[in-house]
Amino acid sequence: AHAHDDGRYDIVIRGLHRVRMLVELPATHGFRQIAAERLEEQPVAPHDPRHERLRALLGQLAMLAPQAARPVGIMLEQSTGPAMLADLVAAHVMSDADACQSMLETLDVGVRLDRACDRIGRLLLEVSAGPVSVH
Repeated sequence: AHAHDDGRYDIVIRGLHRVRMLVELPATHGFRQIAAERLEEQPVAPHDPRHERLRALLGQLAMLAPQAARPVGIMLEQSTGPAMLADLVAAHVMSDADACQSMLETLDVGVRLDRACDRIGRLLLEVSAGPVSVH
């Protein structure tokens, strides 16, 4: 959390599960509260080749675009598995908000890995055309 001088806070959270909001509860605090149901992901098999492919593509991006090396390293370091790595790519590399939202809403981890590989592959093709933005 980061406190601002005006009393507001920026709070970073890490979700443990995907959920579907059922209803927003009446405001009784300075923050939103909801009722939600937990959604189950469709995991990939251990050692899914798409996970290794994504890691390899990110490694290539870090080598070819020096400005991406640090953010890519952080993503690889923070990732605890295929689902999280795909989510980190969505959050930090997907520039289109609708595409990012769609990817994060996808329960099939394999589909998220495919989309992440596709995005990083396209970034690799763009490297020769100019600077790459990864935050």
